[in-house]
Amino acid sequence: KWIKVYLDWRTSNGIKITFSPEELSAIIETAHNFGAEVAVHAETNSAINMAINLGARSIEHGEEFDSDLVDKAISKNIFWCPTIMVFEYYKAKNILKTAYSNIMNNSKKGLKIVLGTDVGSFPWAINQAKELEYYVKNAGLRPIDAIKCGTINAAEMLKAENQIGQLKPGYFADIIAVKGNPLDDITILQNVIFVMKDGKVYKRNNE
Repeated sequence: KWIKVYLDWRTSNGIKITFSPEELSAIIETAHNFGAEVAVHAETNSAINMAINLGARSIEHGEEFDSDLVDKAISKNIFWCPTIMVFEYYKAKNILKTAYSNIMNNSKKGLKIVLGTDVGSFPWAINQAKELEYYVKNAGLRPIDAIKCGTINAAEMLKAENQIGQLKPGYFADIIAVKGNPLDDITILQNVIFVMKDGKVYKRNNE
């Protein structure tokens, strides 16, 4: 259903573009012909711009998102996956300072943010819900808006908004439970005590 394309990449000589516009256009067009969407790893301004212009569904990382690119992404209903956890893990302070500011500003403008962490380039053992903690504590999002990044927004990006992302009749019964209210403390989501997938219970902690 999806492919990911690395449109730019960090090298010892800086970040380099890896595909020409013609190549990326062919990739995205071919994916669409097979009913798949394309997530584009794009850190630089030029890569983000190319990905938006040629039909990406989401921008992964997107450190150099500027105001004009945000407006363009919003107009084309493109999503942004900022992957804060990978930058926190590698202590990329310069990137983080800009990223946190962008998360708040871009969210206010209406750019749809989705939860993603880039896990795999750092250990799986780290609790993935820390991404939401960073959105709230460091970027200033309201807890409910951070939660939407991993539920409603993500479902819409996946074009599955009529199946997942909400608790409604006719949707998959994908449910988690925690002790307490994550609207009061977003870190509660890092301790899930109940998991149901499609109506089947996989975890239940009665303590």
